[in-house]
Amino acid sequence: MKSDDGFVEDPLTILRSALAESEINTERVRVVGERLRDLLSMSRSVTAQLELSTVLREVVIAATRLVGVPYGAIGVIGSDGSFTEFIHVGVSADDVQKIGHIPQGRGLLGAVVRDAHTIRLPDLAEDPRFAGFPTHHPQMVAFLGVPVRTRTEVYGNLYLTSPEVGNFTAEDERIIEALAATAGVAIENARAYERSRRERRLSAALSRVATALLDPHQSDALKVVASECASVIDSATVAVVVPDTDPRLLRVRVASGPLSAALRDATFDRADSLALRAMQLGEVVADDGPVRDYAGGVLQLGPTAAVTLIARGETIGALCVSKKVNSHPFSGEEVDIVGEFAAQAGLAVSLSWAREDQEQLRLIEDRARIARDLHDHVIQRLFATGLALEHAAETSIDQSASLRQHVASIDAAVSDIRTAISALRTPSKLADRPLRVEVFELVEELTSALGLRPSVMFAGPVDTLILGGLREDVMAVVREGLTNVARHAKATRCTLSISADDTSTVITVEDDGIGAGDAPGRGSGTTNLHARALARGGTSDLMPNRLGGLTLRWQSPVRRDSAAPS
Repeated sequence: MKSDDGFVEDPLTILRSALAESEINTERVRVVGERLRDLLSMSRSVTAQLELSTVLREVVIAATRLVGVPYGAIGVIGSDGSFTEFIHVGVSADDVQKIGHIPQGRGLLGAVVRDAHTIRLPDLAEDPRFAGFPTHHPQMVAFLGVPVRTRTEVYGNLYLTSPEVGNFTAEDERIIEALAATAGVAIENARAYERSRRERRLSAALSRVATALLDPHQSDALKVVASECASVIDSATVAVVVPDTDPRLLRVRVASGPLSAALRDATFDRADSLALRAMQLGEVVADDGPVRDYAGGVLQLGPTAAVTLIARGETIGALCVSKKVNSHPFSGEEVDIVGEFAAQAGLAVSLSWAREDQEQLRLIEDRARIARDLHDHVIQRLFATGLALEHAAETSIDQSASLRQHVASIDAAVSDIRTAISALRTPSKLADRPLRVEVFELVEELTSALGLRPSVMFAGPVDTLILGGLREDVMAVVREGLTNVARHAKATRCTLSISADDTSTVITVEDDGIGAGDAPGRGSGTTNLHARALARGGTSDLMPNRLGGLTLRWQSPVRRDSAAPS
């Protein structure tokens, strides 16, 4: 064999060269073998994890160790192509604080997102896609970016950088691509585990909601809903928002969670609010903004999702779930959970309210029965005893003074019993009693005078919108309307309906009686109804209906002030 200069090489030199090359190849094989063993070991470590956040961090740590660089990160891609999470190693906590925000997926990082293939650069500053570093960012030169794929999508991208030029080789690229493939499997497993755990938490929370709402001592169904939703979704606050008496505002009915204190009973403009959009659309809507002010700037919250809350087929408000400031946006799975929880919770609230109505009706019936028994039996016996004593007083001159004293005592007892009957028929009006309950009690009280039991219907959130002075007017209108039917209509059927929305309250009393022609006094009986309606800027009309009777329609705007204007 000749050398490059044409001379024949010494066989010993040839042998030595061959041995040196063999040693180099052996060393290379040994190094590759060690790196493959490291890759296998780290792959096992990654796939052994079930917590998604732990899997992501393990992937980044394993990648930096495999290629021997100080900086690494994995960016999780959102639906819009930006990063929803950015897990990194190598950058100090102090520098992270100074930088202030995670990368947005633009520039060179965005190129890996858009192209979904590996990018390896000896010096990233020479690439035209490089957009520069933010202030306080460590200096990085060599770059390696590899997509991380699950079975159905590009989940994110794995990034490695070095402060030295040209630090990554083709072998590094292949090893990191292999790790990324393993990471995709581990991420898919972790996400499946997380879905299963969330479903179990959701099922348990809904079970607790149903159990709590079936408890006769549980008085606030919406509070239970907010509290249990907070246990399912990682959140800073969970609030149930309802329409306020002021049609321009929404009000926080109940709130739960670590930052909920400032939200309780707070009001805010309904215009362009997330809660209003949810109630109008009837679906989950989300705002991924990292920061938003609430409660007059006292509270700051991060991404928020809202969904309409429906009970008894009516929209009663919106369930709003908010994360902490700068949290990652709601994922598709989290949005689905919020929607499913709201649907199931709305059904549970409906059943709870139906149970409460049944209990109130039973209570009303018991009160009415006791009142009838006192009136029909006890008072009549006392009257009979009193008459007998009066007769005895007239025939017995010697005992007349004593007998008349006993008669006075009986009269006092009758008066006390009548007071008790009145209290049974009209219980004290507590501020927190639902309007529906008071209406049912009033209808029960007037049923005897009517000679029939009216049908009662409600539409809209009457318990939350009809408050204060308007509530007093509504009860007075219902009493007057049903009393007029009892006095004049000679009806066999009567329907009472009460509806409320953001703008007005409407009461309708319809009967199938004799109409206005044979009831000349009925018009004067509605004068007070007209006065109440006019005082509130509303209307009161009495008109013939298709049944041959009359329909009373009383309407008033919903006002924020509780008292009617003078």
